[in-house]
Amino acid sequence: MKKLFQFAFRWALRLSIYVLLAGVALLAWSYFAKPKVVYLDFLPSTPDSLAGYRAEIYQTPAIQTNDAVGVALLPNGNLLALHRADKGYGNREPIQKPVVIEFDRETKSVVKEWGAGMFKSPHGLAVSPKGEVWITDTETNLIYRFTRDGALLQTIGEPHTQTYETLFRLRTSIPIIPAPHRPYLFARPTDVAFTKNGGIIVSDGYRNYRIAAFDSSGKFLWEESEFGNRENAFHLPHGITTDSSGRIYVADRANSRIKVYSPEGELISIWQKPEIGRPFGLYMVGEKLYVADGGNVLDDPTKPLQSQVVILDLNGNVIERFGEYGKEQGNLAVPHDIVADEEGNIYVADLKNNRFVTFKKALP
Repeated sequence: MKKLFQFAFRWALRLSIYVLLAGVALLAWSYFAKPKVVYLDFLPSTPDSLAGYRAEIYQTPAIQTNDAVGVALLPNGNLLALHRADKGYGNREPIQKPVVIEFDRETKSVVKEWGAGMFKSPHGLAVSPKGEVWITDTETNLIYRFTRDGALLQTIGEPHTQTYETLFRLRTSIPIIPAPHRPYLFARPTDVAFTKNGGIIVSDGYRNYRIAAFDSSGKFLWEESEFGNRENAFHLPHGITTDSSGRIYVADRANSRIKVYSPEGELISIWQKPEIGRPFGLYMVGEKLYVADGGNVLDDPTKPLQSQVVILDLNGNVIERFGEYGKEQGNLAVPHDIVADEEGNIYVADLKNNRFVTFKKALP
């Protein structure tokens, strides 16, 4: 009996050692296999590159605009701005103050505010061709559709439990760990763009690493989903927009690149160059793609500080770029979102400066 016990003990000890070694090997493999944040060489714009614009700040002395995250233009030309009021990214309780501001296009005065009690960590803002307002929330993990005045029309997404959140967090650190994967289960969705047929495309974002298309009724159509640095993968799809032909442009933030897709989700092209930097937000006007380059400060503060606006043509060539990290008028500190009008005026959500900025096209 004693020998049998000793035999069983030795095998149990060996098995424990094997399991421990396998666990260590798995963690080591996962560490080295985990997608890395891509850093490009810093390439500052020229000092006089802002000469063609006049920078103006939307003043909100009576409104606390912590974390300026989104900008969009209403059909009447007024600017719609999204912020997190007195909270920050990852806040877990409903924000009791309004988080959406409508500014008059001429006077820059506040027309109205709305959104109190609706959001926890609002992130993406877009206005559809019909004038409806779409907002993503990275804490509720839902997509919201409103009238321009803030009346809720539709909510898209499944309830996101703590179990799901734990699995998604583990998958981010250890990519081989399976995570729930269903069309309507968003995991920190970041932005919304619109198709020619009235549907939407969601960049879904910090945990799901995918783009997902839905028709005008909200029915799921297709998705592109892979976590990583490879050509077909995403590492934080953060901003998204479409052009008049239906092509889709995605700001693949942690991979420091822009990916271009067909309306059906086929990869067409990848744009990655130091002049583009780290794209956070995208917006298309005609044949010009406006890019908010948020730089590296949120990923690695030791890297050179970089914040700029970049304008590209439909082939990814740089037409114009300007911007410098800082707090002064004309500076930016992590431009998080961008929109432009037909006249070439540019509007930016200046995240860490907690403000909204317009770069007015200077008259010749």
